[in-house]
Amino acid sequence: MSTLSKELTAIRVTGILLVGVAVATAAILFLWAGSPFTIAKLRRHGSFLPLYITGPIVMLYMVTGVGLIARTRWGYALLKCFLYVLFLAFPVGTVLSYLALSYMRRHGTRRHFGFEISDGPTGDLDEAHWFRIVGLVLTCAMALMFVWMMLTF
Repeated sequence: MSTLSKELTAIRVTGILLVGVAVATAAILFLWAGSPFTIAKLRRHGSFLPLYITGPIVMLYMVTGVGLIARTRWGYALLKCFLYVLFLAFPVGTVLSYLALSYMRRHGTRRHFGFEISDGPTGDLDEAHWFRIVGLVLTCAMALMFVWMMLTF
């Protein structure tokens, strides 16, 4: 098996995995009778807040998986967005997203999604800078939220 076909297989497997996780999550949370968030229980209590919170997350998994399977540009963008959000899930999500992002950068997986790869400098060099800024802002926001919660209780 060539390196190209291995990379394409890994991309498709990741997409199938994300779609599978989305379907399983939706089924377990909203259809399984033992779950506190089944549609019937939410309707009985009149609160659909769990659906509003987990629904977009499940949809992000599903759409990202479909984009990876089809190898579209928006699939690549959603995957990177997904990995940056997963970076906040310390410690396992941080490690997994770091490994995935470094693999994507090292092996130039952008080319499989219709992007042109040039030998000259690209916008990816600035990506690490922006990632540090976003990480700092999110860390400060989380620290402020923690302090606020401690002061109010």
